[in-house]
Parts: sequence; structure tokens; C-alpha cells
Amino acid sequence: MTANGETTPGTQAEITTTSGNQRVDLSSIPIGPSGTTARRICRSVVGGGQKKLVHEIANNTETTWQDAVPDGSLGADASTLNTSGSPGTWQTANITIGDMVVGDWAACWMRYDVPGGTSQVGNPRRAYAQFEEA
Repeated sequence: MTANGETTPGTQAEITTTSGNQRVDLSSIPIGPSGTTARRICRSVVGGGQKKLVHEIANNTETTWQDAVPDGSLGADASTLNTSGSPGTWQTANITIGDMVVGDWAACWMRYDVPGGTSQVGNPRRAYAQFEEA
């Protein structure tokens, strides 16, 4: 996490527990780069699946934490967008649309953080593109 938002998940580790084990001690949790204000720990339920928020470390110094959170108490899905960039800059990513023909339309959302002092701070933008024969 930065003052502007969060990155997509970083370092991942796979941990296998035994039946009845109800906690995992995490250590050597990576420290973020300069500007990091917090770090989020995400995990899946037992058996795998979508990673979800389990804990937020509200600093950039702690390197240990004990996960004793039941699967049913996990939070929101892990972020899939990097919103940590500087306000007023575009953040881009390649997208795969699939097979399209001339005249087809595609719509996508683009995040653009409008600088403070305007009435549209953080307002996402929508764009449409029509494909033409080259």
C-alpha cells in the first residue's frame, strides 16, 4: 500500500498444514519499497481458490504475523489492479480480447487519478474502441 493505493500481490509462498492445524506463523514478511505505508496479507481458503485479504500490517517494518483467521472470516478478494502510482498518471496494462471482426466494439475501464483540487478526483474513465480493417 502507498498513499495512492495498492499494488497487485507480490511475493507468494505455499504452505501446507496438517489436519487440525488452526494457525500459521509467518516470518520474514518482505518490507516494501520507499513510500510503502502498509502491507496486506492474502490467502485462499483450505483447498485453494481465490486469494482473499486476511490481514493488513499498518507499517513497513513488522516482519512476523500469526494467521489464526478462520476461512469464513477472510476479507475481500486480493487486488488485481495496481493503483499505487502517482496521481495524475495513466496506468496501463495489456488486455486480451479474443477474436473480433471489423466493426466490433470493445469497452474497457481505465483508471486515471485526476490531481487534487478538481471535482473528479479518482474518477475512472471509460473508453470504447471500434476495430477497423487495416
